[in-house]
Formats: sequence, structure tokens, C-alpha cells
Amino acid sequence: ALNAKENVLFVREVQLKSLEYSDVIKAAADKAQNKVEYPNNNRLAAQLQIVARLIAGGLKTRAYVVQLGGFDTHAAQVDATDPLAGAHATLLKQVSQAVLAFQRDIEAHGVDHRVAMMSFSEFGRRPYDNLSLGTDHGTAAPMFFFGTPVQDGMTGVNPNLQDLENNNLKIQYDFRQVYASLLQQWFKAKPSDVKEILFGDFTTMRVIKEGATSVDDRALTQGALSMSPIAPNPVRDHATISYTVDAPVRVRLDVFDALGFHVAT
Repeated sequence: ALNAKENVLFVREVQLKSLEYSDVIKAAADKAQNKVEYPNNNRLAAQLQIVARLIAGGLKTRAYVVQLGGFDTHAAQVDATDPLAGAHATLLKQVSQAVLAFQRDIEAHGVDHRVAMMSFSEFGRRPYDNLSLGTDHGTAAPMFFFGTPVQDGMTGVNPNLQDLENNNLKIQYDFRQVYASLLQQWFKAKPSDVKEILFGDFTTMRVIKEGATSVDDRALTQGALSMSPIAPNPVRDHATISYTVDAPVRVRLDVFDALGFHVAT
């Protein structure tokens, strides 16, 4: 009887919290309206349309997840008469149109500098077709980043279709390297925390453009060494580092940026 009572109370609490959350979400959505037209009959666009309103409306959610299915194209991935048409091309067009509308919307709201988008999938595709004008499950897949803060260009090289591994494309980057890069560069997570989250050390690559870096405004005193606040704050192109010593002491200053990369000694 005690367990049943606890379960009922838990369900009621979840129900109450859900209603409270829905009120907060609705309030944010009601504060803003979309400023661009989104494509019709596009499931991804419909989801991003809502996300744009929530961001513009001031909802403090750090991460949003939207999804578009249909990429498991074992058959009819391409049209029998045109390899540039078919199910896959249609899906990519939906992604392109949805992301473009979303980007233009958040730009119109003036919040695009606060938004970075990343695509991911739980499976890749094989590089060669099967007998059904499709491809089967594979190991490697591309990941896309979109948005104003995103580093331009391509990381890695075009895959060599003649150099396969068990009939699969060779993976150039572990997907956890991408997650580690995003966690450190966008969410400003400490490398030690990223290691704990991802259960290992993973080298990072540049996915977010370098921006201004805020530093501590407090003076630092340690033994004979006293260091003044770094200026300017935030640091962008240069920094002035001033310190004094009240006794003969050997001083070594190592400078790192917010991503943990060594800048100077």
C-alpha cells in the first residue's frame, strides 16, 4: 500500500510539473512571432518554426532536439532514371529549406549569434548501392554544422571510394571528437568534465569561430607574486598582463585561451 501511495504521488507530481512547464513554454512562444515564411509540408521546418519562437520569446533552454526521419533508404534512395533525384534528394531539400528559413528567422530576431545547429544520425550508409536503388547501413556519415557562430569550411577530406574498410567508408573522426569540440567550444565545458561525460579523452577540432573571451576581474596574489586583472576584458585581439613580485622569484606565465589551447609562454 505504501509503494502504491508513493507511485500515485509521483505521477501527480510529474503531472503538476508538466503543466507548469507547459505554461512557461507557451508564455515564451506567445511573446514572439515568426518573421519569415517557412516551407509547407516540411516536418523539420514545422519543428524549427516553433524553436525559433521559443528562442526569440526568451525561453532559457540550452538545447533543442528536432528530427526528420526517412533516411534509412534501403530502397528507392535515387530515381531509376535520375541519380540526382529520389527519396534522398527530397529529404536533403527539406533539410536545406528548413534550416535556411530557421536561420533567416533568428537573424530577423537578432538572436542568430546565440544559436548553433548540428546534425547527427544513429547510422551511416554504405558507399555502394544495393539491388534496390538504395544503400544499406554503414559505419561513416557526415555531420553538418549550421549558424552564424559556426566555423566555415570542411573538416576532413572527401572520402576515397577506392579505399574502403570491410566495404565501408573509413571514419576520419570519431563522433565523440565532434561532441567534445561542441561541448568545449560552445557550452564552455571544462576538458575534465568532457572526459567524464564521454568516458575518455578525445581531441577536438574547430567547429565554432573564436570570439571574445571573458576573464576574471579579480587580482590574484600567490606567494611573492601579485597579478593585476587582465585588460581589456573581454579579451579579443590582445591582452595586457601585469604583475609584481615582492621578492626575488622565477616567474613563468603560460597563456591559454578559453578552449584550452596554448597561446604563449
